[in-house]
Amino acid sequence: MIAARKSLGPRAASRPAPGRLLSLAVLAAAAALAGCADDEDPRLPGERIAIRPSVQPGGEVTGETRPIPAAETRADWPQVGGDAGHAGGHPAGPSSPSLAWRVSAGPGAEDRLTDSGPVIADGVIFLRDGEAGVRAFDAGSGRRRWDVDLTPDGESSATGFGGGLAVVGDRLYVTNGFGLVAALNVADGAEIWRHQAQAPIHSAPVVAGGKVIAVTRANKAVALNAEDGSVAWTKDSGLNRAGNLGGSAPAATENVVALPYGSGELVLARTESGATLWSATLVSPGKVEGMAAFPDVTSAPALGPGPSVVAANAGGAMALFDGRNGRRVWQLDFGSMSPVWEVADTLYAVTSEPSVVRVDIGTGDIMWRAPLETWEDPEDREIPIGYGGPVLAGGRVLVTSSDGRLMAFDPQTGAPGAVIEMPGGSRTGVAAAGGTLYVHTVDGDLLAYR
Repeated sequence: MIAARKSLGPRAASRPAPGRLLSLAVLAAAAALAGCADDEDPRLPGERIAIRPSVQPGGEVTGETRPIPAAETRADWPQVGGDAGHAGGHPAGPSSPSLAWRVSAGPGAEDRLTDSGPVIADGVIFLRDGEAGVRAFDAGSGRRRWDVDLTPDGESSATGFGGGLAVVGDRLYVTNGFGLVAALNVADGAEIWRHQAQAPIHSAPVVAGGKVIAVTRANKAVALNAEDGSVAWTKDSGLNRAGNLGGSAPAATENVVALPYGSGELVLARTESGATLWSATLVSPGKVEGMAAFPDVTSAPALGPGPSVVAANAGGAMALFDGRNGRRVWQLDFGSMSPVWEVADTLYAVTSEPSVVRVDIGTGDIMWRAPLETWEDPEDREIPIGYGGPVLAGGRVLVTSSDGRLMAFDPQTGAPGAVIEMPGGSRTGVAAAGGTLYVHTVDGDLLAYR
């Protein structure tokens, strides 16, 4: 059951803009894929011996409840997913969020798909706008500190959409759709160095081990030395398949980096040298239509204990790999467009069905599932809804929607809680820092909930 909406303010009317064709087409494909059954292939007689772990159906729910760790206060949210490894956890947040302030943060991204929201450090929020601008705001009041436009001479700023941010120390690292990787001074936005890649970058970078690492839409990973922007190493995908979606951010530690390619390949490499440790491919068995036609790794990989790596595509595959050798431990038959959220020995995900799920990391068992609405107009099946998150914060699993909702779910049972109606939709979820929830809307507003 979907919880009744609780209105806390005006909500922008949902309407498709002319430029939303890409995102609406992608979301519509995902919506159409949900519920579509595949015809069974003719099977020859004889014993079958599995050569890899079987794909687990996404329909069985164990109903198991399991405690979550206590919330911890976090002052910062410096990279996608809260840190370089997208490790999740349980940051503190308000138990009954209410809108504290709302400011305009430049052009919106209504017609773009992106997995990158704000990053936060030392009381300052940094975000990419819907074009090629980068802006800084005071986290307490929303007061604008500075903004810069990274549009190259002779280019239209609107074509620089995508990319993202990471903040480490006194530097803010930026990627954008022009293929730019740049380091800016956090105090005033002044450029320190820049590198020009040979293809657009539509996902955020990761910063770890003194390297700034990003993946281009040409299926090339580039690692730059964080100090001066010089090239440390590059790595091409081993698969010759072009990606079509927005891509996802790499995940890294001081020692290893998980590289998600538009080709569907996932590579674990050495952070320092780029040497490949193993590679794997995310595939959607038996699915050839809808989102399965897009090979992209769309859910930013998460590095977990074990070690392990979790990643997903949009077409119907979420898998956990053994971080030591790349062995596929389990795979579920649903995908995700947004990063998963790991906490202790479980993870939360917004699936392509769509629904919110809690999964046992060790076994791949689905502990609970909470369905989400597919269409803004379900009767006519028009305007598919996109979702951001999930994030576990303040004792609730939080999910944002493109039609303007901030939804809360019980982390142990999946029971829906209060639904806050925001003054704009969001596909990037929340960022939690200093006990406050920050949301960047598709209309270009920055919201703070306390």
